[in-house]
Amino acid sequence: MNNKNLVVFSIIIPVFNTKIDYFLRCLESIKENDLDKNQFEVIIINDGMENFESYTTIINNVLKANNIQYTIIHNDINMKQGYSRYRGLKVAKGDYIHFVDSDDEIFPYTYTNLINYLKHEPNFIIFKEESLLAEVETSQQDYVMNNLINGVNQNDLENHLFYKKDVEKIRGSMNLLLHSKIFNRLWLLENTNQYVPNLYVEDTLLTIEILLKTEKFKVCLDKLYHYHVENEKTTMVIIDNKLFFDALFVFDKILNMIYLENRWGLRYLILDNILGFYDHFDTFFMKDKFDLFYIEMLRKYKNINYNFINKKHCTWFNKRKKLKKIFSPYIFNEE
Repeated sequence: MNNKNLVVFSIIIPVFNTKIDYFLRCLESIKENDLDKNQFEVIIINDGMENFESYTTIINNVLKANNIQYTIIHNDINMKQGYSRYRGLKVAKGDYIHFVDSDDEIFPYTYTNLINYLKHEPNFIIFKEESLLAEVETSQQDYVMNNLINGVNQNDLENHLFYKKDVEKIRGSMNLLLHSKIFNRLWLLENTNQYVPNLYVEDTLLTIEILLKTEKFKVCLDKLYHYHVENEKTTMVIIDNKLFFDALFVFDKILNMIYLENRWGLRYLILDNILGFYDHFDTFFMKDKFDLFYIEMLRKYKNINYNFINKKHCTWFNKRKKLKKIFSPYIFNEE
């Protein structure tokens, strides 16, 4: 694992209509990481763009000019990130996979910090991220991580393995995003298949499959990823009908998965993410969408403890009255 002639990390980046400046920023951050160049590779998937020349120029100027290993894959049509990531995973050579969004950044120390956590070959390593939503994200991440590592010596996290029973301590909608984790490549190939083409909310579906099947993982408290939200093409700001119906499809599929595995301890993690979509639809004044979304989803959650919604770590939604109005008829049979 420490052999400098071996590829340790494969960085997989799907690209579709990302602003050129953002894509450049992403690759520059990867170029500046502290690993030896032989220890990582970059796999870029053109997700169906006909005009890729300007992106190729950036790849040549940043990666090729600096002797960084890279591969470019082209999709004939736009297949969305889930399928594109799978194509990158199939050709990757690294021991560990990092799925990076094409408008985000890593830090120079991201991978050198994580190398120390690779002993025992965990299925994945979860770490913190930094974003423009600094206050909300910091509060949420601190709650999530403190809950997860409760009783563990923080000075020995590099050596501490978490197991299947600990997965249900993972909370927060941010933890259904792929970029705040790295994954053991061989384990991922052998244990996952939720790479659905042409699907929004694909992070959530694949991450739940990973959490259901994982046997061992590690936790790093460092902030190792910079998540940007200003790109108008990201799911954070998409409000079309496809996002709505894809979200219904994904959460219904997830509920079936956790039912088949009898892992209802994960229901609060799912709830966190449903709340995130409630907030998303509400933000863009799609009242008809979030009412329908909740009616469909909350029928599945009749055993939710309403006190969970009121706890301090959920206050970023600031919607108690709206939530109670929608939750009550479907959970407590109240009028």
